[in-house]
Amino acid sequence: RLLEKDFNLVLNAYSNVGRMDMAHRIVALQERSPNAPVLSPVAFSILLKGYGKLRDLFNIEMLLNHAETLGVESDTIMMNSLIDAYINCGVFDKAQEIFEFMKEPKEDYGLAIDYPQLFEYSRCPSPNKRTYNIILKGLATKGCLHDAIELSEEMKSLRLWDHVTTNTLVQAAVKARDFEAAKVLLDQHTESTKKKVRGVSHPNAEAYTTIIDGLAKHGDMSGALEVLKKMKARGVDPNHYTYTSIVGALAKNKKMDKARKMLKFMKKDGHRPRVETYNALISGLVHRESTYDDPCHDRHVDEAISVLREMMANGVRPNAVTVSILLGGFSNCDRPRVSEALALVDKLEGDGIISKGNCRTSTALIQVLAAGNDFEGAMERFQRIRKPDVAAVNAIIDVCVRSDKDSMAMNIFRNHIDNPRRACRPDVITYSCMIKSALKKVDYEGAKEARVLYEEMKYRRRIMPDTGLVDV
Repeated sequence: RLLEKDFNLVLNAYSNVGRMDMAHRIVALQERSPNAPVLSPVAFSILLKGYGKLRDLFNIEMLLNHAETLGVESDTIMMNSLIDAYINCGVFDKAQEIFEFMKEPKEDYGLAIDYPQLFEYSRCPSPNKRTYNIILKGLATKGCLHDAIELSEEMKSLRLWDHVTTNTLVQAAVKARDFEAAKVLLDQHTESTKKKVRGVSHPNAEAYTTIIDGLAKHGDMSGALEVLKKMKARGVDPNHYTYTSIVGALAKNKKMDKARKMLKFMKKDGHRPRVETYNALISGLVHRESTYDDPCHDRHVDEAISVLREMMANGVRPNAVTVSILLGGFSNCDRPRVSEALALVDKLEGDGIISKGNCRTSTALIQVLAAGNDFEGAMERFQRIRKPDVAAVNAIIDVCVRSDKDSMAMNIFRNHIDNPRRACRPDVITYSCMIKSALKKVDYEGAKEARVLYEEMKYRRRIMPDTGLVDV
């Protein structure tokens, strides 16, 4: 007999890497096989987690309908996965509704009416510590510090407070830019550990790193370094991410001498800089808000190239993110450094450091070529990508629209969005570019086309417009 845990292991493996097409093949196999177990709340929990990571609200709703049809009886784990999925999709009101229903089930709740089997009020699963922490995460993501503190007080009364609660509350305070509140939380709730375990971070290391990162990003480097000192004094060892946050912020403020000193201090403290650390350093160096933001940008790009050589000399292999960040720096120069960008990519591909036609680096290179008004070069690089993702499709559509190749933009849009064999999931940027293209016609047909695209985005794709699209 086939065991449920075997199906769930494979299902979880595909869901974790976002291969929901393969996950559904496993589900179909399980449903068709006569000796296979029926789909349980565990299977639906795994699928909800996968779609939540992808922020795919449409398929989350489809899963609920399927579970209801099969008569699945939800449990706390499945409800937690559903709440987390809704939060990841930015639909906090639905997550909150499920949470309130779990705390106080009622027959007349909308959920009980819409899904009478899944949300049977008489056997509704109770919330646990994880349920509360997931809702707390949603409040933190929104920056609702007051509501998060109120919920944490309820957790304290129920004896559900743990280090995750502390870390999430600190995240909420940092999101709300209330750094003093974040510091007070850690003054009161830093956990004491009797002995340190090699390779295991202190439970509150994440919270201290969050404050340091927040202060550094808001330009308060002295405040960030003060928290670092306090962190060490309390026996909370900084980890790789802590140092990376500081190094990146110092580089962004163009304080390269201090950034390099922090790198040395990081090594002295037993943390060898990884590719993420060097990426943060390069990203800070080439960061530029506008052409007026950094008049020395070209010089900083040259320094970033030196950092690339340095990391490779130190045995740290650059990845696609490293190259993409550097290409972004080339793109933002007063005169886009197209030839250097092409030479860099060709060199790294030739040396086998990055794969040929890598989607991420090719997308960044398309943007450099677009900045240099090289439409043909951008198209040629796009055609090298074996399986373009939505970022690559968005980049080439933007190039087409900027070059007044609107019919070509529409062909690429339909070929990569609607073609089942090549389809990638569009986002609000995709539709913003296409609606902008349609509105360039300045006539009734253009307005009609823009409206059709908008309705397709909102009602068929369930993609919510953002402020950028409203501006368009």
